[in-house]
Amino acid sequence: MGTQNGVLGKVAIVAEKVDEEVDEDNQYAKEKTKIVYDAPLTLLGRFHTAPITGIRELANSTQFITISEDNTIAIWETTTQQQLSMTVLEDRPVSLSVNQSGMAAFVGTEGGAFLVYDVSNRFKPRLVKQTRFFEEYIPLDLMITSLNGELILLSSTATDKVFVCSQKADRNYTIFGFIQMAGIIHSISFLLKDNALWVGGILSNNLLQVCKLPTDRCANRMVPVPDSETHTTYRKVDPGTNRVMTSALTSRIFVTGEDKYLKQYDSWPVDTYENLDWRKPANQPNDEYISHSIGTSCIHWSSAHKKMGTGGKDGLVIIRDPTNVRTLKEFQTHSVVGGGVSCLSLSEMFPGFFVAGVDGSIMVVSFDDAVYPAQQVMPQSTDELAHMQE
Repeated sequence: MGTQNGVLGKVAIVAEKVDEEVDEDNQYAKEKTKIVYDAPLTLLGRFHTAPITGIRELANSTQFITISEDNTIAIWETTTQQQLSMTVLEDRPVSLSVNQSGMAAFVGTEGGAFLVYDVSNRFKPRLVKQTRFFEEYIPLDLMITSLNGELILLSSTATDKVFVCSQKADRNYTIFGFIQMAGIIHSISFLLKDNALWVGGILSNNLLQVCKLPTDRCANRMVPVPDSETHTTYRKVDPGTNRVMTSALTSRIFVTGEDKYLKQYDSWPVDTYENLDWRKPANQPNDEYISHSIGTSCIHWSSAHKKMGTGGKDGLVIIRDPTNVRTLKEFQTHSVVGGGVSCLSLSEMFPGFFVAGVDGSIMVVSFDDAVYPAQQVMPQSTDELAHMQE
C-alpha cells in the first residue's frame, strides 16, 4: 500500500477460505464475523510524491540530496537505494545547492526564504540558518555555489538583483552585498576572469550582463555594489535565450534558449549599457551546436569542469567535453510525456550522474557501464557547522 506522504509498505493479511460446499449466493449472505488482525507494516521505502526540482551529490560520500514540489527535502543512500531522512517544509523548495564538503545544504523556497541545513548527520538534518532577501514573497529559485568554496549566488526569476553570500560556515554565511542587473533575470552562472569570480546573467531584455563579484562584506549593503567595483559589461543575445553556462577551463561562455541550439562565445562582453545599439541584431556566436529538441531544463558541471551536462524536456541528458564541446554521450533517461528531465548532478564518486524527472523518478546512470561503489561511504565526522545553533 502507498500513503499520501510517500510511504510504500506491505501488511500481511490472513485471507478467508471460501467454503466450496456452500452455495455462492449463500456464502455472501452469511453473517460475517469481524476479526481484527494485529499485523505489522513492513516499510518498503519512502519516495517523493511530486516533481523533483533539485538534486545534488553530497561530497565524499555515497549519499545525495533532493528537493521536491511535495514540500520535502530528502537524503538518499545510493548503495541501498533507500531514503535516510525526509524533512518537511512549510514552504515549497525551489532551488538547491551544497557546499564543497557535502556537510551543508542550501535551499531556496517559493516564498523567498534562504535555508541552510547541517547535513553532517544524514539521518537528522539541522536547520542552522534562515533568512530572507526580499520584502515581497517571490521565489528564491536561482542558487549556485562557486567551485572554490567561497561564494553563493542567490536570485529569482522574478527580480533584477543577485545577492552574494559567503559559502563559509565560520563566516555565518554572511551577505556581502547585491548586484543590480539591467533586467529581470532568467539564469545566472559563475564566470572566471583573471583569477577573479564574476557573475553572468541572461536577462529578460535579451542581454548577457557580466559583473565582478565582491569577496568581502560591502560597506553599505543597502545599495548595489557600485559599477566601479563590478566593472559591468553587456552583450546582446538572441531573443528567447534563457540560460547561461561558462567553462572555468576555457573562459568560454555558452548560452541556450528556445531555438534549441547551444551557442558558444569566445570573447568577453565589452559594451557598456550606454553603448548598446538596440537597433542592431545580436552578434553571431562563434559556434552553434545542436542541443535538446524541446528546450534545455538544467545544467551541471563536474567539479573540475572536465565534463558539462545538460538535461532537456525531451528526456535526454547530453554529456560534453567543454574543451571542444564534443558530445561524449547521450542518454534517454525520462519520457517526453512525463515532462522530461528536471534536474541533474554529475558525480564525483564514480563516472556517471544523478538525474531526476518531472515524473518524480530518480536514476543513477553510468557513463561507461562503470559500477557504483558497493560499500556505503558515510562522511567523516566534522565540527564544521557545530558552532551554529539549531
